[in-house]
Amino acid sequence: MSNIITNSKNLTSITLYYAIDKQYRNLGHGATMLTEVSDYLLDNVDMLVLMIDITNTPSMKTAEKAGFKEEYRDDEDVIYTKYSNIKNKKSCKEN
Repeated sequence: MSNIITNSKNLTSITLYYAIDKQYRNLGHGATMLTEVSDYLLDNVDMLVLMIDITNTPSMKTAEKAGFKEEYRDDEDVIYTKYSNIKNKKSCKEN
């Protein structure tokens, strides 16, 4: 997990990093963990960010199951975000 940062739109965010050991993959543990951690963290920040390698389709599915939405994609990574339900915040894509 990164430190809390504030972006140009005055949104506070944390970037999360995770890995699931091979023997525990495809059991729903990643999505459960991301859901529970994000619910807890979003009480204190506006947005959570995941940066996933473009070739890691299983991790993208895990992020989506945990309520993260694809925000940006380039040749190497896909950025997923999840916003606080309490605050009505605009996506970083919007100006």
